[in-house]
Amino acid sequence: MRNPGITLSVLLVIFVASIFYYSYRHTLKTEFPTYFQYSEGAEGSLASLNSKQSMTKGLLKKWDSIMFDLIKSNKVGDASASRIYAYVYTSQRDAAFLSYNIKHQFMGSFDQVSAGVLCLFFVNDCEKIKLQIKEDVYSEQLATLVLAKVKERRELDKKQEHLATELSGSDYWAGVRPYYGQEVGSWMPWAINSTKDFLAAKPPAPNSPAWQRQLQDTENALHHISAKQTKGVVSWAGNPSTITPPGIWLKFSNDYIESEQIPLAQVLFVRSVLAMGMADAAIAVFYSKYVYWVKRPFMLNPKLHTIMPTPNHPSYPAGHSTISAAAAAILSYYFPQNKQVWWNKAQEASSSRVWGGIHFPIDTEEGLNLGEKIGNAVIQAQPQSIMS
Repeated sequence: MRNPGITLSVLLVIFVASIFYYSYRHTLKTEFPTYFQYSEGAEGSLASLNSKQSMTKGLLKKWDSIMFDLIKSNKVGDASASRIYAYVYTSQRDAAFLSYNIKHQFMGSFDQVSAGVLCLFFVNDCEKIKLQIKEDVYSEQLATLVLAKVKERRELDKKQEHLATELSGSDYWAGVRPYYGQEVGSWMPWAINSTKDFLAAKPPAPNSPAWQRQLQDTENALHHISAKQTKGVVSWAGNPSTITPPGIWLKFSNDYIESEQIPLAQVLFVRSVLAMGMADAAIAVFYSKYVYWVKRPFMLNPKLHTIMPTPNHPSYPAGHSTISAAAAAILSYYFPQNKQVWWNKAQEASSSRVWGGIHFPIDTEEGLNLGEKIGNAVIQAQPQSIMS
């Protein structure tokens, strides 16, 4: 006669074993989300290759340093810098995640893909950039796959790039030609669907008395500026020869990530999302700037002496505010324990533009609103599971 106790035990063992087997298979099938889509054939080209090198946070720091030095030495503006940061960080993410999804480890190096992207933007520095590469056949093939997607995207971006329609006349902003960023609003966004969905609220009419009140508020802030506020104006200015405000935010994020010892997969993902979010914020804010063509404070009062030079593009809304609020929203979502710090920095970056006489308060207020909306939209566009 069959022993029911033994039968039950056998069934239990089989049941437990099946759970472990399923879990094991599920672990093997875990995939990290790349930004670009890659064919099975492309992935197959890596299957027979291997590397003794490993992707590390140390390599990311190495390429951050190289990238920031190139931004500074080439005097890249904030919108263009945000674009480069997005391409570099997203390409690093894709190279690492593609490698992991095939090899189940972060096999290879960031050297080839990082150098490849930077060479696209800094052609004259390419030979110097390539000196930083440690040769590796596997990493070279990995970079080839990612760079093919990057180049394809850049070509599409170039085809749709155009200058915004100018509003002429004494009521509107007019700077020194060529105007900075007049084409930025036509760039391809990374995560948001369309910049037109994020047009800033319509400002007061050019001849409205509201602008005189705005000017008085700016003049008052500039007249009563403190030593601490002056320091904030200078540190946040991010003029050419610096890493620009998007770069400042990347450094804040990278320093925090390092201090908290965040796992590499999450580091790559957050860096990519943050860079894409700030790039989209830059695209959206320049789209709005060149829809409204709002004058700068010094154009209403030529005797106004700003702390730092006024950028050569329209005033409304403020780029620093928009980019900073997008960054704060994204970082607060992924690292909520540091939320107050992120938003304090965003508020300081925003206010510094009024303290220094460069913006009206309405510019910065709308910039913060717009940036937060963009940041939240970028978050919603991302796969959620990787940070759990």
